[in-house]
Amino acid sequence: MECEIRYRDRGSTEAAPPSSALSRPTDILPAVGDFDLSGRVAVVTGAGRGIGEGIARSLAEAGSAVVLAARTTCEIESVASSIRRSGAQAIAVRTDVTDTFALGSLATAAVDEFGHLDIWVNNAGGVEVGTSLADLKRSEWDKVIDLNFTAVWNGSMAAAEQMRWGSIINISSMAAFTAMPGMGHYAACKAAVISLTRTMAVELAPDIRVNAIAPGLIPTKMLFDAVESRGSTWINSQHVCRWDSAHQRMSVVPRCTCRRRQRSG
Repeated sequence: MECEIRYRDRGSTEAAPPSSALSRPTDILPAVGDFDLSGRVAVVTGAGRGIGEGIARSLAEAGSAVVLAARTTCEIESVASSIRRSGAQAIAVRTDVTDTFALGSLATAAVDEFGHLDIWVNNAGGVEVGTSLADLKRSEWDKVIDLNFTAVWNGSMAAAEQMRWGSIINISSMAAFTAMPGMGHYAACKAAVISLTRTMAVELAPDIRVNAIAPGLIPTKMLFDAVESRGSTWINSQHVCRWDSAHQRMSVVPRCTCRRRQRSG
């Protein structure tokens, strides 16, 4: 998979910082400016904070107009306003990605506002950490599957209907490649996203490229919650070799959207 990015260095002996060191990033560095996305229109789900916010900012810095989607209106409005102040185009559209109709409306809103749709990033996701598979309720299982897996399929299909050509990027996780006690249903979803990506890449080719990115640990609310629930010992077990903000890590996304990057899946 061309754009599957693995950040963890299993050979590193450098200790991860304690939980007290996992402060929210305040220094936002500019995205790598090697890729020009001027004239493109991108939708990013889960764009109000964390990885989604980093993706939206990176795409905007590369020249793309950005449609930010999430359930919390104030968060996406704040990010969109910040992007507009930087000189880029951005709008916020409140969206529940577990609602199929809402995803279709989101794709339509992007086209209505900017005239076309070129990039779609399925980023929205998450899980409440700490429940073992044996103790998991069926309702909890279904909730995580709907948010982290089914929404990726529905979002991709909504995007494909509006694209003449373009790029779909699915955010998986390094959790897809390892045992994740307390969040096994989430890890299973992220593994399934990679498999789904491969099939979509074949079925939607050649006009639409589909790739997945699997980030490692990034200082986001989900990570803070995991540290609070499981302690810094769990962080040390993940073999983290460096700590970057979501914006720094997600500057890789523009690379996956460029026309000259023809490989998919």
